[in-house]
Amino acid sequence: MTRTKMTSKTYSAEQMLGQAQQQIKHKQYPSAEKTCRALLGCYPDHQQAWQLLSQIQLMTKQPHQALQSINQLLQLNPDDIAIKLKKVKCLHVCAQVKQAKELALELYALAPKNPELAGILGACLSSLKLYQQARQLYIDMLARGHKSASLYYNIATIERFLGNISAAEAALNNAIALNPKDYEAIALRSDIITQKSDRNHIAQLEQLLVDGIAQPSDKVKINYALAKELEDIGQYQASFRYLKTGADTRRKYMQYDAERETQTITRVIDTFDQSWINNTAKGSSEQAPIFIIGLPRTGTTLVERILESHQQVTSAGELNNFATILVEQCQQLNSRLPVKSHDLVALSQQLNFDQLGQAYLESVAQLVPETDILIDKMPLNFLYAGLIHKAIPKAKIIHLRRHPIDTCYAIYKKLFKNSYAFSYNLTEIANYYIAYHQLMQHWHTIMPGVIYDIEYEQLVQDATKQTQQLLAFCQLPWQAQCLRFYDNKSASTTASAAQVRQPIYQHSVAKWRHYEQELAPLIHTLKAANIKL
Repeated sequence: MTRTKMTSKTYSAEQMLGQAQQQIKHKQYPSAEKTCRALLGCYPDHQQAWQLLSQIQLMTKQPHQALQSINQLLQLNPDDIAIKLKKVKCLHVCAQVKQAKELALELYALAPKNPELAGILGACLSSLKLYQQARQLYIDMLARGHKSASLYYNIATIERFLGNISAAEAALNNAIALNPKDYEAIALRSDIITQKSDRNHIAQLEQLLVDGIAQPSDKVKINYALAKELEDIGQYQASFRYLKTGADTRRKYMQYDAERETQTITRVIDTFDQSWINNTAKGSSEQAPIFIIGLPRTGTTLVERILESHQQVTSAGELNNFATILVEQCQQLNSRLPVKSHDLVALSQQLNFDQLGQAYLESVAQLVPETDILIDKMPLNFLYAGLIHKAIPKAKIIHLRRHPIDTCYAIYKKLFKNSYAFSYNLTEIANYYIAYHQLMQHWHTIMPGVIYDIEYEQLVQDATKQTQQLLAFCQLPWQAQCLRFYDNKSASTTASAAQVRQPIYQHSVAKWRHYEQELAPLIHTLKAANIKL
């Protein structure tokens, strides 16, 4: 093996840069970083080297170091918009949201004419929840003649977030007109509007499958779209056939160990027991953010919108902050990076929960006005409910519950983008539900009174009473506008973004009964585990 000791200018910058690029290509990231640093030791003003180093640091989850490299780049080229856009992204990853927004708005004011840079800026603005500016940027691009399917799709997603469903549908129609095989736009169009017997896209969707779709991921999208539209018009058996085809195809191409995930939940139950609760020091913060937890599709977004309609509350959306900081602090306890979730469960027992709580609160401090109570609506935080209570003792933890079969079916019929890997096989959904149910029972047992359960069915049946009790738990005064959550103009980026623009409805209750025969194996598994149905 050839040795490459690069400590002098006997190696050209091009050779060293090429070496680093080859190392990245072969995923030899530590070596690539070392090569870049050696290059910069010889050529400290080499912009491509700084660019490559920041790229490596982001890929290896070193965002703060990447930010330093990007700042070095900007010293060399302070007017480069592309570098500034990279800094916006990096600031966001580093949870420096205020600075990221300021820089993004500074770039927005420059009104970049380059369509590629404008598109990147639009994505940055959207990710920072600066939706009005992102929408205007995209509209300006259209006015300059930069029409494309992807641009219309981006407009549609923002209009949907903002609750402008008709405008979103119109933008999607434009995207599909420009690219009839824009399967993502086709699927989103089916999803955002309740289809009618005399107004739907079923024939066109079926024809797409007949004509043939090359990519399995695109076939999945169209099968899910057909399932949704057929359910909308009451053709339940046909809907389920397409749904099962789409889910089976999605699962076939996934690398996911369902048994390991449920075993991890069991490990959490065994690890964080009554002794741990009794003998572990709590955090010291007086802050009381609101965590909304549960499985997806159980009404978490509805409760979020009700609470956010209160004048003292602002939602930060679905945040990964708690889990991310938990993992980071566990890794600091062990020089060997833990790659297995079992390792993380064991290590997290040793955490300083006061430090964990303070780190979390610092990470979210810029996300909402200082005087407001923050909502963190990450459903999967149910995994960490005990740790959240230890880290932030005054946090309010609200747990959404829904009929088990309705929950499982609602999860099964939703095509999630990059999460909830358990949701594409009925047996795996049933087993995950059982593990989740056991964990929530465990948290209630060792922390009585800490977690507030709210039943979705009771909420939609008597919204006034349930909202009164919810606000009382959060120690918030009654405000009638919480019942008019559908008038709330703030953006919603969840799978329920269209539904939360409507008053409370009950037609999603017991929808699973249309599929009782198809769901029989799931029902049998839940009953065998003594889940009350």
